[in-house]
Amino acid sequence: MKLGLPCLLVMPVLLGSLAHLTGAENPAKEATYYPLTVGTKWVYKTSTAGNTNRVVIRVVKEEKVGDVLCFRLEAASGDGEKPVTEHVAKRADGMYRYTALGEKISPPLRVLKLPPRVGDSWEIDSKIAGVQVKGTFTIGEAEVSVPRGKYKAITAQTKDMTLAGEKMEQTLWFARDVGMVKQVIKKVVKAEEQETVLELEEFESPK
Repeated sequence: MKLGLPCLLVMPVLLGSLAHLTGAENPAKEATYYPLTVGTKWVYKTSTAGNTNRVVIRVVKEEKVGDVLCFRLEAASGDGEKPVTEHVAKRADGMYRYTALGEKISPPLRVLKLPPRVGDSWEIDSKIAGVQVKGTFTIGEAEVSVPRGKYKAITAQTKDMTLAGEKMEQTLWFARDVGMVKQVIKKVVKAEEQETVLELEEFESPK
């Protein structure tokens, strides 16, 4: 499965918040849905139109984007393709993606509002390499079962997301102390609805 720009922009962002990150106010309180240490790894089973694959996401290091200290994440499919990268960091009002595929995102895209409260919502309107991504996310909660187990999770859902003018729906489930455990993306391809599902199979943390 090739991880191109559209896929990376809607990939799960499994973020952490540490005290030295820009805007960190109470990382111990807010970090539970975003465990992050260099060396952390998530493995997802993916399925689209009957085709299955695996995606591995690793936290590889901390590095700056401009003057902001971020975490660098690398995502690779299970067929040995070269990993694609993104940079994320915590600010006072949420977790933000600063780059994707080596390109800066302007303005940085808020992935999740912090602290997460059921019913809260936020808008995104950013560009990367001339591609615009827009939409409104709302926080909910639900129980979810994935290959790794059953979780009580918070959700982030959008029904009006557009990427380069292409409409899609997206729901993400985040579990305490694990991060994102499931993601569902729905869009219309050649007049037919296409659904992509990612489900957590493995989770490893140096802690």
